[in-house]
Formats: sequence, structure tokens, C-alpha cells
Amino acid sequence: MKIKRSLLYISLAAGAFLMMVPFLWMVLTSLKAPDEVLAIPPKLLPSVFNLKNYAYAFEAAPFGRYFF
Repeated sequence: MKIKRSLLYISLAAGAFLMMVPFLWMVLTSLKAPDEVLAIPPKLLPSVFNLKNYAYAFEAAPFGRYFF
């Protein structure tokens, strides 16, 4: 019974990790410079964390209205 429960927890942890990978990739990509986003081969971590992308997004669209 303990082995069965352990396997269940391991498979749930592996599934949770697999579900988090696209979210992590999205957040890390949002912090990259535009030339790094389209680089081949892709890099996981940005060379410089760029928060200007968020400022540009909030200037380009009325997110306050969207959230309301």
C-alpha cells in the first residue's frame, strides 16, 4: 500500500512539474530582449532581465479596462 501511495505522489509531482514548465518558459521569455526571444537555439534564461516589456504592454493596451 505504501509503494502504491509513493508511486501516486511521484507521478503527481512529475505531472505538476510538466504543467509548470510552459508557465516558467512564458515568464522567462517575457523578461528577454526581442532578439533573444527569436534566437536559435533558444536559451532558457535571459542574458539581461528586461522589465521594459511589461511597461510596453501596459502602454500598448488598456489592461485596466480589460481587468475591470
